[in-house]
Amino acid sequence: MRLHSYCNQLFQIEKELKDLEPEERQKKRLELERPVLDAFWKWTNGINALGGSKLAKAINYAQNQRSYMENYRKCFKRWRPIQFTLFMLN
Repeated sequence: MRLHSYCNQLFQIEKELKDLEPEERQKKRLELERPVLDAFWKWTNGINALGGSKLAKAINYAQNQRSYMENYRKCFKRWRPIQFTLFMLN
């Protein structure tokens, strides 16, 4: 699976949760998005990128930012998928 597949799965879940009350949205995020994020982290850990390559830098960055990347799941507000996309492209 590729990075954009994980992002697309998260976007789809967020789209499905958009009309829920904030507390219910947070509960569903924690339930539905955990498997996607776990798979993403497993994928990043399994990549054998050459040191110094753009891919290696991106994976290293993502792993170093893991706690911040997952913070949105705890948020009651409606999450904007563009935030995650922009984060992953930096």
